[in-house]
Amino acid sequence: MIGWRSVRHLLPDVREEVLVWVDGHRGPSWRNNHALVAYRDALGTWWEERHGEEPLVGVIYWRPLPDPPRLPVNTPGEQLVCVKG
Repeated sequence: MIGWRSVRHLLPDVREEVLVWVDGHRGPSWRNNHALVAYRDALGTWWEERHGEEPLVGVIYWRPLPDPPRLPVNTPGEQLVCVKG
């Protein structure tokens, strides 16, 4: 899996959905950093995948989305058991 990449050094393809890290610094005593799924348009503007009304600001890192989880295949009558690890 490819790790985090700085937007200063490399950008994902246009309209490729990726996981981004947003620097939500709001002053010396409050930070609201967070990760979310986003993409960038042909003009280089970042947009949140689910709520695209306002462009994202403060995107500093990105990484490809991870592969989806592999769901177990169960046969009829088989009970799935969750194990805490």
